Amino acid sequence: MITQEIRKDILAARKNGNRLIVTRLSTLLGEIQKKETNKAAELSDQEVSGIIISFVNNLTELMKNSSEDQIPVLEEEKNLYSSYLPKALSSEEISNYVQTYLQSGNDSKMGVLMNSLKKYAEDNDKILDGKMASEIVKRILNDKR
Repeated sequence: MITQEIRKDILAARKNGNRLIVTRLSTLLGEIQKKETNKAAELSDQEVSGIIISFVNNLTELMKNSSEDQIPVLEEEKNLYSSYLPKALSSEEISNYVQTYLQSGNDSKMGVLMNSLKKYAEDNDKILDGKMASEIVKRILNDKR
């Protein structure tokens, strides 16, 4: 699980005296624990990935308004968080899945197809870029008509 990996890395950073990584990962772990408390259950890797993605997205936005000397530090932090994310489905994987799905005679409604694609990503321990997937699915569905 991602949460266990983060805990392990916090411990290793403490032993190595790397306060910056301890602070960053502790902040991330704190957010995960807050969500777990609200849910009254342990979060799945998919849910933890969602939290990490929001951290990465926030840093991306922050970088747009930062000075040149701050960008490398923010980029380093973003890379640290991103290292805990599972790989994303590529556009090719999405296209192949959608083609196979439709050729199997399955429902060609956008919502049903997107839900199936999300399940496919989860089953393969990957994340799905919803915007990219939506564009690919729309293109393929339009080409079929």
